Amino acid sequence: MKPDEKSSVQKKLINVENYPFGEIFEKFLITGAKDTYTHDELFSRFVPVYTFFENVSLKDAFQYLAKTENMAEWTMSMRNLKHVKGDIYSGEEAATPTGKVFIRTVGNEAARTIEWYAGHESPDDLWIYYQGLLADAQIALGKKGTTFFWTNYVHERVRKDRALVMGFKLMRSAHMIEITNMKMILEDRYGKKR
Repeated sequence: MKPDEKSSVQKKLINVENYPFGEIFEKFLITGAKDTYTHDELFSRFVPVYTFFENVSLKDAFQYLAKTENMAEWTMSMRNLKHVKGDIYSGEEAATPTGKVFIRTVGNEAARTIEWYAGHESPDDLWIYYQGLLADAQIALGKKGTTFFWTNYVHERVRKDRALVMGFKLMRSAHMIEITNMKMILEDRYGKKR
């Protein structure tokens, strides 16, 4: 391909090479902004929630959230977590069809990520995936503390099981409760240190 030739994908990109910025602003930015969004626009594939842990250090937030056993404190209904095998725990979970949960936590402190793999049938079938990302709030927000962005991905198994569809429609409100619980615990336990 010659330097001045564009691929069919390159021709479709919305960028200053294909449009003057004024046209991008008028034609795409303004028309793409909405005051409200439908449930499907925001949550059909991802269920995001986020918060700010005021005066809580990255280290304290990471160490707390990366410990599976602490989920019994901040979740609505995950209780009596016990080690099963490897890094997998099991416990009671009123929100699942089986009343059980199997959970594995993978934390990467250098990347500031926490991943949770869960299922409700077997410790060998952890198909539900949650991902958390921590950031220094001084850099991100200009405030002392830590931000936390938590996403649940909507697996295809949900779409194929009518019993799970309703549960996942409630996932954002459930996660808002749980992230608020996290915030209260972390700020009470670690945020008072200055």
